[in-house]
Amino acid sequence: MFSKILYPLADKVGYVGEKTKKNSEHYGNNSMFVGVSEGRGECFGVCGFSLSTIPKNSIITNASISFYPMNRVSVQVESFGEWRIGQIDERTIDNTSSFDEIKNAKSISYIDRPTGSAQLSQGVWRTYTFASQELQVLQKSLLRSEALFRFDGPSSLPIDRASQLMQWDIGYGKFSGGLNYRPKLDISYTVDEAKIELKSSREFTAACSKVVENKLLAGFDKDGSKEYACLEFDLSQWPEMDNTIISNAYLELEAIKIDAKNSLRFHLEMIHPSDGEVTYEKIQKREIIERIGYDVSVSDIKSESIQRFVFDTYAINEMVENVSKNTKAYFVISASTTQAFIKNQDVKFMDTKRVKRPSLVINYIKKRRNAPQQVENLNYSIESNIIKLKWDLPNDDGYKGAIVVKNPFKVPCSAYDGQKLYGGMDDYTYDNFGDKDVHKYYAVFSYDDVPNFSEPIFIEINPKAKS
Repeated sequence: MFSKILYPLADKVGYVGEKTKKNSEHYGNNSMFVGVSEGRGECFGVCGFSLSTIPKNSIITNASISFYPMNRVSVQVESFGEWRIGQIDERTIDNTSSFDEIKNAKSISYIDRPTGSAQLSQGVWRTYTFASQELQVLQKSLLRSEALFRFDGPSSLPIDRASQLMQWDIGYGKFSGGLNYRPKLDISYTVDEAKIELKSSREFTAACSKVVENKLLAGFDKDGSKEYACLEFDLSQWPEMDNTIISNAYLELEAIKIDAKNSLRFHLEMIHPSDGEVTYEKIQKREIIERIGYDVSVSDIKSESIQRFVFDTYAINEMVENVSKNTKAYFVISASTTQAFIKNQDVKFMDTKRVKRPSLVINYIKKRRNAPQQVENLNYSIESNIIKLKWDLPNDDGYKGAIVVKNPFKVPCSAYDGQKLYGGMDDYTYDNFGDKDVHKYYAVFSYDDVPNFSEPIFIEINPKAKS
């Protein structure tokens, strides 16, 4: 999975009022008012998000849009009206500051359930979660790289009431909380998987008497000793693991000949290779990394000759780590039984011509595992009585931007530990939200498209002003 938390474009977040004269000034830094009042008339909130940072071939799996209710004072009736968010077709609008165009815009989807007046709580986030059909509408918006939402409230007033208007945003001015309390669109997505199917590069059977190449047989011999089916896979053709995540993996075996009773069971083990020549004793004392999938019985094999052994997350991680040290993966098929003594029972898992060899199937996506390089040379200056932060961009192909966080108490330990001031590809930003003479820490985190965040580069300002 990948994820993005998107904030609205400055010129496309605000509100339009039926009786207000300068709706264009309600965008950018202003709060969002939604509902109806005698003074402003009917009011709609507007939020436009750029989807350009999400690949067009992405498959959106989850999405939600959140608003921060700030002021209930203008909501004069406890249980009257409801607020709901819907996606509108931005292609039908020429001017987002036009009340008539916003009101008459084509609605293409409403998100989640409306919020009743009695459900509103000041300072408690209201999150609207996309249902399946609503995700499909958002998915189509990826092709246009934009999604525009309209926030609707009550359109009429009860008798003897002057306002049913809710403030849904803290704004972006000097007394705001930065980006933290602005509307946000949270999207999780994935991309189409790629697939690698590898045939085993070596097969042999380790029996008590000898090791037989090009034969894959597991069970018990005539003396009741175990016979182990051993196989190797050459993983030199694997994708580069630093930029690859395996979503699932399984090993597929086909039983060619069954000479065993139903009491026999088989399990698959991923093992560490032994040094030197392979012997029966080394296979017996093998070092097991992890069992793969579940045991299968002879009755399972009789009903379905092809069996899949599915890797869990731990087994996948172990295989990836092992591949980084060795370009081969090693497996053993071992038999077990509930009977005290058993002999001359086995299952053959490969034909003599090696046509139906075992297969190792890997499904994966291209995704970075590690964070990009940090920004460098973080410094500050004062311009027009405002703190300006500047840094040098790293020389890293995976770098997709930086997040700037402010915290007056400590160095921010994550991209969410403080007041978020900026996120994007620029190499500078301004702090418009506080006193330049107050003590504070600024931290800059690099991020990629996953996102993975780097360790912070930070700077302390006004250390003598500590309280």
